Amino acid sequence: MLVKEGKRKVTLRDANKSWPKTKIDAEAFSSLTTHADLNACLNAVATYAGRFDDTHVSNLLLGNLTPGMPSEFAFMLLGAASNQSMNSYMDPVTGKNKTYTYYVWNNSKKMGMFGAALSVAGAATGLGGVVGSLGAVQAGAVAMTAASTAYSVESLKSYKLVTIGVDESGMIQSFSSN
Repeated sequence: MLVKEGKRKVTLRDANKSWPKTKIDAEAFSSLTTHADLNACLNAVATYAGRFDDTHVSNLLLGNLTPGMPSEFAFMLLGAASNQSMNSYMDPVTGKNKTYTYYVWNNSKKMGMFGAALSVAGAATGLGGVVGSLGAVQAGAVAMTAASTAYSVESLKSYKLVTIGVDESGMIQSFSSN
């Protein structure tokens, strides 16, 4: 986090410049709880309990995403998604319904980081719409597996379209790109 303190306002900016700058009152900023490091900060948030481990935090600090990370880590690095869609199916092994959410980042101008350069190129209506559009332009898959490979923001930002698949528990399961 990049912090620029003025007399009345404090400007906050994420290191990847994926999110717009945020300005808050200096008095309000001084009253915020601070933590020694990101790991301590994440551990202080109840909804993250049991959802990440030290390797996930290490990868996040290096600007990398891996399958098994909480989906919020992708938003921390890439900014807000351009679009999202859902897909449900009956798991033949368990006989239970499974639902996946696919978040799409569209870097149509391929400028710098995703943030301000993102725009919605078209509404993705379900996984079929996403996969169909990717297949039509012969997309290269970054990964469609839950392997423990790390994908850097630097490599992902070079693609026009990045899709991250997330399971019902909010964990990243797959990456694909074009």
